Amino acid sequence: MKFIQDCRNNKLTLIATLKFVQEAAARMGVDIEGTLVRICKLAQVNRPQVYERKIQIEKAFEKIEIAGPGHPVIQTNSLTRSEKLLNLLEQVFDFQRAHPGSLVLNSGGHTTYSSGFIRFILDLHGEWDGSSELFCKQIKIPYATSAVPG
Repeated sequence: MKFIQDCRNNKLTLIATLKFVQEAAARMGVDIEGTLVRICKLAQVNRPQVYERKIQIEKAFEKIEIAGPGHPVIQTNSLTRSEKLLNLLEQVFDFQRAHPGSLVLNSGGHTTYSSGFIRFILDLHGEWDGSSELFCKQIKIPYATSAVPG
């Protein structure tokens, strides 16, 4: 079935798509609550361009096939380890840039993390397929911190 049809007719696909959009918005620091006018104003995006892009996205969705019922197809991840680590660092940097003060280096050398940063890190850690120690090393937070479960 085509993705666009499934999104229009299947609550599971619709909600999963919404979750994807919410997570992407959180990563970018974009508030997607409220009216389109408000969202565009806060994001400094031209509203007529949103409608043009929506048409482009719908056309792309028409080409995407979504798997039917049954066992999911196992896909191999084609990203190299270096690419995964770079992607991780970029996500953390983007979050910190979008949320100044999300981590604060205090006098005495310890760092305080905002609850939003901790949630963001826990979400990233949940997607991480390596060790917690390597994850912490890559994002430059101490492994002993309570921000990441062991």
